[in-house]
Amino acid sequence: MAFEARQSTVGKLLNDSIYRIPRNQRAYVWDEHNWKDLFEDIKLVTEEVATSHFIGSIVLMEEEEDSLGVFTIIDGQQRVITLTLLLSSLMFAFKKRNMINHANGTKKYLVAIDTKDVEHAIVAPENHLSLTRIVEGVIAISPEDAAAMSAVAFSKSKRASGSKDELIVKAFQYFSASFAKMKDEELLAFRDAVISVAYVNIKSSSEEDSYTIFEILNARGIELEDHELLKNYIMRYIHPIEKRDDAKQVWSDLDSHLHCNRLRTQRNALR
Repeated sequence: MAFEARQSTVGKLLNDSIYRIPRNQRAYVWDEHNWKDLFEDIKLVTEEVATSHFIGSIVLMEEEEDSLGVFTIIDGQQRVITLTLLLSSLMFAFKKRNMINHANGTKKYLVAIDTKDVEHAIVAPENHLSLTRIVEGVIAISPEDAAAMSAVAFSKSKRASGSKDELIVKAFQYFSASFAKMKDEELLAFRDAVISVAYVNIKSSSEEDSYTIFEILNARGIELEDHELLKNYIMRYIHPIEKRDDAKQVWSDLDSHLHCNRLRTQRNALR
């Protein structure tokens, strides 16, 4: 099994690379309990109670190398999405306060620019288009419009789907409400603390090795459900390997079908 592991920071992770989160991976499930834990842990760094915050390991599979590195996130998507929402909320707060230089300084952690001068969202989950819309929205909005618009109204305007993206929107609102209570210098200290968050970068060049590492490390974060562990097992051991893409599509279709059935059951229960 070939892989590379090294300690790094969020500022280096979210910089000049693109991270894909395929549709067949689990949906975003972090809630207020998780957001509060992460926020409070980072805040301890700004208050000099802690010297740094460590979020564990993130498993990546290298897809292609162009002017920008392109990776698929195998494990750690919940944390990476949440950190992106944190930084998006910070940029929105900077614009509301007309702190333009600091807003522009945060942009590099949200979008990467290739050699053709085209901007790409650094974190691109296929299952949660609202995240991309929020990132693009905070970059495009003017300070005047940001000052006149609430974080709730802004995030709702960027919502791409119904219940699937509800937690994405709520996370942005939660962080924005927390930042609204902070002074300008506290916002700056928090931004610096976010980009200094430490993690272990585990990079694999093969899909099979990536799934093996994922299975070994699946002791951190929200415990996976049985069907998610089953999916990882199938993706890891399927033969011939060329059938893996077909299996991903079948799994994605099955997951969408089950999601629709769950929503139908919930609606019927409320009648």
